[in-house]
Amino acid sequence: MLDLEAGHLFSGAGGFTIGFEQAGIKTAWEVDIVYGQNIQKTHPGEFRLVPIICAGPPCVHTSKAGSLSGVKTGESLWQEVLRFVNFQKPLWVVIEQPCVDKNIIIQWTQDLQCCGYGVAGRIIDSRHWLPQQRSRWFIIGRLGL
Repeated sequence: MLDLEAGHLFSGAGGFTIGFEQAGIKTAWEVDIVYGQNIQKTHPGEFRLVPIICAGPPCVHTSKAGSLSGVKTGESLWQEVLRFVNFQKPLWVVIEQPCVDKNIIIQWTQDLQCCGYGVAGRIIDSRHWLPQQRSRWFIIGRLGL
């Protein structure tokens, strides 16, 4: 078994963390406001380097729910994710985001490519595993490809 560790940005309810741990990937660190941390004031050098960073930047301002409530502004903390990725240069980056304007996802993949990552993405809907329908983009980046 591989001895892998991941850093988690925007852990929230912990879905990524639980899934990765169930796959045998240990959690090295987490950054989330629920732990009293402000990612905009947190330096990536405070955390040890990891081969995987996964992130689900807050989606309130880009999700369908944001549209329904009238607060959809396109704001994102994506630049903070990119700041961590640029500093840490993990081998893998895994991003989850609601199915939003595809131009946002295209920009994010281009940003990762500019950082040296080969990128692939796919929409996955939770209805295949759970009694709900929640489509999400999953973007995977591999350094050096």
